Amino acid sequence: MTGYRSLAVGAALALTIGAGVAHAGIVPIATTPNPSTAGQAVTLNWSVGGVCTGSTAEFSDVTGGGNVVLCQGVVGGSGAFCSTNALNVAGARSIQGRFTTGPCVGTTSGGAHTVLAAPTPVPTVGEWTLWGLTGLLLIGGGVFASRRFRATAA
Repeated sequence: MTGYRSLAVGAALALTIGAGVAHAGIVPIATTPNPSTAGQAVTLNWSVGGVCTGSTAEFSDVTGGGNVVLCQGVVGGSGAFCSTNALNVAGARSIQGRFTTGPCVGTTSGGAHTVLAAPTPVPTVGEWTLWGLTGLLLIGGGVFASRRFRATAA
């Protein structure tokens, strides 16, 4: 009976270790900040087990069936992370990670991230001044031309 119990404990341990390696991608990716503004730097963090140390993880935007690679990170003791400013399209995004090299195999479930549209830039005082002067020149040139035309027509 003792032999069977040891076998069962050993099998459970092997399944647990195997699950950590083969199914490391169950944990979704966390994004900071969330939501972000289009083009803002975003840190992607995938908490995977220490068994995966040395693996390379690739982070992608898989929204709408696409696969846009955002960045790559090497897995350390606390997981894989990288920073990107490639999230430029406003809306709900799905971020996924997968191992490309190393002892681990797997893909994350999609991590949800929201990208807000970049604010519309407000013209500076210098730009307003330049536009105003341009308008005055155009109006002034038009008045000058119309007076000249009237003078020659008479």
